Amino acid sequence: MNVYKDRDINNAEIATLVKAAKNQKLEALSKLSTYFYPKIYRHLLYKVNNREDAEDLTSEVFVRMVKSLRKQKGSFNAWLYRIANNLVVDYYRKKARQKEVSLVEDYNEHIEDKEDTAESILQHQTLNEAISKLPDEQRQTIVLKFLEGYSNKEIAEILSKSIGAVKALQFRALNNLKNVLQSEG
Repeated sequence: MNVYKDRDINNAEIATLVKAAKNQKLEALSKLSTYFYPKIYRHLLYKVNNREDAEDLTSEVFVRMVKSLRKQKGSFNAWLYRIANNLVVDYYRKKARQKEVSLVEDYNEHIEDKEDTAESILQHQTLNEAISKLPDEQRQTIVLKFLEGYSNKEIAEILSKSIGAVKALQFRALNNLKNVLQSEG
Protein backbone atom coordinates (compact mmCIF):
# COMPACT_ATOMS: atom_id res chain seq x y z
CA MET A 1 0.00 0.00 0.00
CA ASN A 2 1.32 3.42 -0.92
CA VAL A 3 1.56 5.70 2.12
CA TYR A 4 0.90 8.80 0.00
CA LYS A 5 -2.53 7.57 -0.98
CA ASP A 6 -3.81 7.56 2.59
CA ARG A 7 -2.35 10.74 4.08
CA ASP A 8 -1.58 14.31 3.21
CA ILE A 9 1.96 15.12 2.32
CA ASN A 10 3.50 18.49 3.04
CA ASN A 11 5.04 20.91 0.57
CA ALA A 12 8.58 19.81 1.46
CA GLU A 13 7.74 16.17 0.65
CA ILE A 14 6.07 17.26 -2.59
CA ALA A 15 9.13 19.31 -3.54
CA THR A 16 11.40 16.31 -2.84
CA LEU A 17 9.21 14.04 -4.95
CA VAL A 18 9.04 16.59 -7.79
CA LYS A 19 12.82 16.96 -7.81
CA ALA A 20 13.25 13.18 -7.92
CA ALA A 21 10.61 12.84 -10.64
CA LYS A 22 12.38 15.51 -12.71
CA ASN A 23 15.47 13.30 -12.41
CA GLN A 24 13.48 10.45 -13.94
CA LYS A 25 12.87 8.53 -10.72
CA LEU A 26 9.79 6.48 -11.56
CA GLU A 27 8.94 5.77 -7.92
CA ALA A 28 8.68 9.52 -7.19
CA LEU A 29 6.52 10.04 -10.27
CA SER A 30 4.30 7.19 -9.17
CA LYS A 31 3.94 8.62 -5.66
CA LEU A 32 3.04 12.06 -7.03
CA SER A 33 0.47 10.55 -9.35
CA THR A 34 -1.01 8.33 -6.65
CA TYR A 35 -1.32 11.25 -4.26
CA PHE A 36 -2.71 13.84 -6.68
CA TYR A 37 -4.89 11.66 -8.95
CA PRO A 38 -7.96 11.53 -6.65
CA LYS A 39 -7.67 15.26 -5.87
CA ILE A 40 -7.51 16.24 -9.54
CA TYR A 41 -10.29 13.79 -10.41
CA ARG A 42 -12.66 15.28 -7.81
CA HIS A 43 -11.76 18.78 -8.93
CA LEU A 44 -12.52 17.93 -12.55
CA LEU A 45 -15.69 16.03 -11.67
CA TYR A 46 -17.10 19.17 -10.07
CA LYS A 47 -16.09 21.17 -13.11
CA VAL A 48 -17.50 18.91 -15.85
CA ASN A 49 -20.25 17.07 -13.95
CA ASN A 50 -19.63 13.88 -15.89
CA ARG A 51 -17.77 10.90 -14.49
CA GLU A 52 -16.34 9.53 -17.74
CA ASP A 53 -15.18 12.93 -18.96
CA ALA A 54 -13.61 13.67 -15.56
CA GLU A 55 -11.72 10.36 -15.75
CA ASP A 56 -10.51 11.12 -19.27
CA LEU A 57 -9.46 14.65 -18.36
CA THR A 58 -7.69 13.45 -15.20
CA SER A 59 -5.71 10.95 -17.23
CA GLU A 60 -4.79 13.69 -19.68
CA VAL A 61 -3.62 15.93 -16.81
CA PHE A 62 -1.14 13.26 -15.76
CA VAL A 63 0.00 12.59 -19.31
CA ARG A 64 0.75 16.30 -19.66
CA MET A 65 2.37 16.35 -16.24
CA VAL A 66 4.79 13.62 -17.27
CA LYS A 67 5.54 15.28 -20.63
CA SER A 68 6.30 18.72 -19.20
CA LEU A 69 7.47 18.03 -15.65
CA ARG A 70 11.08 18.97 -16.42
CA LYS A 71 9.92 22.51 -17.32
CA GLN A 72 7.74 22.91 -14.21
CA LYS A 73 8.58 25.86 -11.96
CA GLY A 74 6.95 27.30 -8.83
CA SER A 75 4.22 25.58 -6.86
CA PHE A 76 3.66 22.05 -8.13
CA ASN A 77 0.06 22.04 -6.80
CA ALA A 78 -0.80 25.27 -8.60
CA TRP A 79 0.90 24.06 -11.79
CA LEU A 80 -1.01 20.77 -11.77
CA TYR A 81 -4.35 22.49 -11.18
CA ARG A 82 -3.60 25.00 -13.98
CA ILE A 83 -3.10 22.06 -16.34
CA ALA A 84 -6.47 20.68 -15.18
CA ASN A 85 -8.22 24.04 -15.54
CA ASN A 86 -6.77 24.57 -19.02
CA LEU A 87 -8.09 21.15 -20.03
CA VAL A 88 -11.53 22.11 -18.73
CA VAL A 89 -11.48 25.24 -20.89
CA ASP A 90 -10.53 23.09 -23.90
CA TYR A 91 -13.23 20.57 -22.97
CA TYR A 92 -15.98 23.21 -22.99
CA ARG A 93 -14.68 24.78 -26.20
CA LYS A 94 -14.86 21.37 -27.85
CA LYS A 95 -18.33 20.78 -26.41
CA ALA A 96 -19.51 24.14 -27.75
CA ARG A 97 -18.20 23.30 -31.20
CA GLN A 98 -20.00 19.97 -31.09
CA LYS A 99 -23.14 21.73 -29.82
CA GLU A 100 -23.55 19.28 -26.99
CA VAL A 101 -25.35 20.61 -23.97
CA SER A 102 -25.20 17.95 -21.33
CA LEU A 103 -23.66 19.67 -18.31
CA VAL A 104 -25.61 18.14 -15.44
CA GLU A 105 -25.46 14.44 -14.64
CA ASP A 106 -26.97 12.48 -11.80
CA TYR A 107 -24.49 12.63 -8.91
CA ASN A 108 -25.56 9.22 -7.70
CA GLU A 109 -23.05 7.70 -10.14
CA HIS A 110 -20.08 8.70 -8.04
CA ILE A 111 -21.62 7.75 -4.71
CA GLU A 112 -20.31 4.23 -4.47
CA ASP A 113 -19.93 3.64 -0.76
CA LYS A 114 -22.62 1.07 -0.02
CA GLU A 115 -22.29 1.59 3.72
CA ASP A 116 -23.78 5.10 3.44
CA THR A 117 -27.29 5.41 4.72
CA ALA A 118 -30.07 6.65 2.48
CA GLU A 119 -30.09 9.90 4.45
CA SER A 120 -26.39 10.60 3.94
CA ILE A 121 -26.70 9.83 0.23
CA LEU A 122 -29.57 12.30 -0.03
CA GLN A 123 -27.59 14.92 1.89
CA HIS A 124 -24.56 14.35 -0.35
CA GLN A 125 -26.66 14.64 -3.49
CA THR A 126 -28.40 17.78 -2.20
CA LEU A 127 -25.08 19.40 -1.34
CA ASN A 128 -23.54 18.48 -4.72
CA GLU A 129 -26.54 19.90 -6.55
CA ALA A 130 -26.36 23.10 -4.50
CA ILE A 131 -22.61 23.42 -5.15
CA SER A 132 -23.19 22.91 -8.88
CA LYS A 133 -25.46 25.97 -8.90
CA LEU A 134 -22.68 28.26 -7.68
CA PRO A 135 -20.69 30.40 -10.15
CA ASP A 136 -17.57 28.60 -11.35
CA GLU A 137 -14.98 30.43 -9.20
CA GLN A 138 -17.12 30.09 -6.08
CA ARG A 139 -17.69 26.38 -6.76
CA GLN A 140 -13.99 25.85 -7.34
CA THR A 141 -13.11 27.69 -4.13
CA ILE A 142 -15.55 25.62 -2.06
CA VAL A 143 -14.27 22.35 -3.55
CA LEU A 144 -10.62 23.26 -3.02
CA LYS A 145 -11.14 24.53 0.53
CA PHE A 146 -13.68 22.18 2.05
CA LEU A 147 -13.47 19.02 -0.03
CA GLU A 148 -9.77 19.02 -0.92
CA GLY A 149 -8.57 20.74 2.28
CA TYR A 150 -6.29 23.33 0.69
CA SER A 151 -5.28 26.45 2.62
CA ASN A 152 -6.29 29.91 1.43
CA LYS A 153 -2.69 30.52 0.34
CA GLU A 154 -2.66 27.34 -1.78
CA ILE A 155 -6.05 28.20 -3.28
CA ALA A 156 -4.75 31.68 -4.12
CA GLU A 157 -1.82 30.09 -5.98
CA ILE A 158 -4.07 27.64 -7.82
CA LEU A 159 -6.56 30.33 -8.87
CA SER A 160 -3.90 33.03 -9.44
CA LYS A 161 -5.67 35.35 -6.99
CA SER A 162 -4.77 37.15 -3.78
CA ILE A 163 -5.56 35.57 -0.43
CA GLY A 164 -8.05 38.38 0.20
CA ALA A 165 -9.83 37.59 -3.06
CA VAL A 166 -10.00 33.92 -2.09
CA LYS A 167 -11.50 34.82 1.29
CA ALA A 168 -14.07 37.03 -0.41
CA LEU A 169 -14.92 34.21 -2.85
CA GLN A 170 -15.35 31.79 0.05
CA PHE A 171 -17.60 34.23 1.90
CA ARG A 172 -19.81 34.82 -1.16
CA ALA A 173 -19.82 31.11 -2.01
CA LEU A 174 -20.90 30.08 1.49
CA ASN A 175 -23.64 32.74 1.52
CA ASN A 176 -24.86 31.65 -1.91
CA LEU A 177 -24.71 27.99 -0.87
CA LYS A 178 -26.72 28.78 2.25
CA ASN A 179 -29.33 30.62 0.17
CA VAL A 180 -29.57 27.78 -2.36
CA LEU A 181 -29.98 25.17 0.38
CA GLN A 182 -32.59 27.27 2.22
CA SER A 183 -34.61 27.91 -0.93
CA GLU A 184 -34.68 24.19 -1.70
CA GLY A 185 -35.40 23.13 1.88
